[in-house]
Amino acid sequence: MRRDQPPRPVAVGDVVAVYSEAVDAWTASQVIGHAFGAAFNMLDSRSCFIETVEREELFDALDHVADEAQTATGRDLTAARAALVEAVNSVRDR
Repeated sequence: MRRDQPPRPVAVGDVVAVYSEAVDAWTASQVIGHAFGAAFNMLDSRSCFIETVEREELFDALDHVADEAQTATGRDLTAARAALVEAVNSVRDR
């Protein structure tokens, strides 16, 4: 955009659509992260095999999934990735 030109108007519908997509991605990330963390807590409760190294590997796997999703969609999924990690951490060691 040039400084001597006014910004082009943005349709409210466009803003709402982008916001809605962001909320959907955040919500999906929260659900997936919570389920991921809860499933591993259930497995760990049986034999206590998840220690620091294993947790790091699990987060590496989540990071890989987020990278693949970002590549596949061509979109910045930084917020969704953060929501995913936050959700996993929310059920950690329960």
